[in-house]
Amino acid sequence: MVEELGNILGEGFKTWRQNLVICLPFVFSFILNFLVMVSIIIATALIVVIPSLSYSLPPPDGQTTQVLHQIMQHIQFVIAAVVIAIIVDLLINAFFRAGAIGMAREAIEGGSTRLSDMIWYGRRKYISLFFADILVGLIASPGLLFLVPGVLYLLPYVRMHASLSEMAPALVISGLGFMAMVIYLLIVSIMLILTPYAVVIDDLGAIAGVKRGFKAFMSQKMDVFLLWLIIIALSCIISFGMAFVPYIGWLISMIVSVAVLQPLAAVWWCRLYIGMNVQ
Repeated sequence: MVEELGNILGEGFKTWRQNLVICLPFVFSFILNFLVMVSIIIATALIVVIPSLSYSLPPPDGQTTQVLHQIMQHIQFVIAAVVIAIIVDLLINAFFRAGAIGMAREAIEGGSTRLSDMIWYGRRKYISLFFADILVGLIASPGLLFLVPGVLYLLPYVRMHASLSEMAPALVISGLGFMAMVIYLLIVSIMLILTPYAVVIDDLGAIAGVKRGFKAFMSQKMDVFLLWLIIIALSCIISFGMAFVPYIGWLISMIVSVAVLQPLAAVWWCRLYIGMNVQ
């Protein structure tokens, strides 16, 4: 019998409170991703943009044109840098997310967890989770097609420098397409939200993990949706509350999200999935 959602929240909170170390994978992932992204941006700027500024300085408009021209000349490098950044980000997230799920599992089943659990689960399952994330991304990518009609309808008006009133029908179509894309992406993300837990907890490959994750969702659709809604609501409350803190509210919100909400959510999802006993 599946555990009641109220009990999942209460016992999950207790497990998290007794194992605050579960926050470390999320903290490490955030810091490492930040450092890698900054390094890639700086390297790209040094190779692509800086050389265009090393000559005599033209007027501001000319300088901007020169920078854009330099970027276009090295567009292959820019694209390669973006692809590398995405792949590295996915790999880092996969390792630490697998580690966090493993730690949550150990804490739920054994009462406690250690940093060594993060390393063991991360090394064991990060490749499978990496490819599972790619599969989920591919499943979500058709949502971009909803933008196509609006973009095609809007382009002629943009080229003619039409006024906003003239562009109104095209903007409405674009807005509806954007809303449809967001709805599609939300549906896919909720339906496959248990995929990482299937991959790590049941020791599955990417394809099997996606299938098991979807099957788990179908078995307890309401509980999955309600838990997702609760976590989203908590995230919004944190962001909204910190918006009133001058200067550093955004920083506090980010710290609370990474160090508190994300590990707590991982424990909740893990406890929900373990209770499902999906085969």
